[in-house]
Amino acid sequence: MNFSPKRIRCGHRRHPRSLEFLGATLAFLLVSGSLQASDLPASGVPLPEVLEETDFDELKNQSPFVRTLDPSESLILVGLAKIDGELVATLRERVTKKTHILTSKDNEEGWRIVGVDGDLSDLGTVEAQISFAEQVYAIRYDQQMITPPTLPKWRRTIKLSEKEQKYVVYQAQNFRRGISGDGYRGATPPALADKLSRISQGQREEIIARLRDMDNRGISSEDRQKAAHQMTDRAIRAR
Repeated sequence: MNFSPKRIRCGHRRHPRSLEFLGATLAFLLVSGSLQASDLPASGVPLPEVLEETDFDELKNQSPFVRTLDPSESLILVGLAKIDGELVATLRERVTKKTHILTSKDNEEGWRIVGVDGDLSDLGTVEAQISFAEQVYAIRYDQQMITPPTLPKWRRTIKLSEKEQKYVVYQAQNFRRGISGDGYRGATPPALADKLSRISQGQREEIIARLRDMDNRGISSEDRQKAAHQMTDRAIRAR
């Protein structure tokens, strides 16, 4: 509380009762425990608390100036169904991943589904018509849900376990530490590491997967060492 003592004017006379009221109020707060004597500055008038940098953390993390307000951009359609003859849509927020179930009746946010456009056999054309704040927005399926990314060729053609495939990706990212199956012990030799640094992550993954497969088939260390350099040289020329 921040009291600013002022004289109350009654007509043309100065009235000192404002100071009496201020004193009585401070005394009450001190007695009740709502205000501690240590909270009072030398002037005897309480000052507002000093703001810390951490008080603005939420504002920095979720700035209202960069927030997407158009539901067509901030929401994606993840499912449509008819339950007991009623159309039900499932939406997901792109950023928070929060899920919303919509029917023909307003939900807690005031959203409801009012119709569906497009061919249900072609999800790329489907739009759920959502009513929100007295406007209707078209919400589409996420493109990645319709056409999931294609697996790299080596994952489809080279027979490795799921654990080995994950390790291939890890080693392609950290190839200088050593490659399982290249025929060398310990860290990758500088000459081979230099070549691997000149090609893409995908090219490294395929080479390492092939070396791993050769090791599984019992190919000698010398042959795998030669193959590592030969495959890397071809990948460099193909860039």
